[in-house]
Amino acid sequence: MSRSVLLMCISCVGFSAAQILLSSDPFEFHQECGPNEVPKGCINPCPPEKNCQDRETYLCLAVVVPCVFQCHCKEGFIRKTEGGECIPDEECGPYCGIGQEYTDCKNSCLNETCSAINNPSNCVSEDSEPCKPGCICREGYFRPEEDSVCIPQSECLEIQNLQ
Repeated sequence: MSRSVLLMCISCVGFSAAQILLSSDPFEFHQECGPNEVPKGCINPCPPEKNCQDRETYLCLAVVVPCVFQCHCKEGFIRKTEGGECIPDEECGPYCGIGQEYTDCKNSCLNETCSAINNPSNCVSEDSEPCKPGCICREGYFRPEEDSVCIPQSECLEIQNLQ
């Protein structure tokens, strides 16, 4: 008799759990998305969603990571900044590369080399235009040499030699 009662209790618990699962989808998205966003189901966080500053293609390791439910930009839109609003692709401006961003006003005196970290320049522009559109290093990034790629400040030899 105790087996019958135990079996009946297990059956009731199983039936109740099944009813709960059938009445609410555990994978249902419960977040409001902003303008120009759409909800996405269970998405792997790698690769990250592209934004105006970072449009690189990432290679992700085949590691099992929990998926997340999140809002993604609609087709034809891209995040202005990481986690920021979705704007039309064309509003991002040209893509400049890793560690760089596009600006409508690049100062011709701008010294972005690692040597400028400890030796700021007192350049006076001789150009008739005070600035031109172009790519500059993002905040916290510098160039090891003129016209090279932008790297994090912590990778500059000038900083490493101080430590």
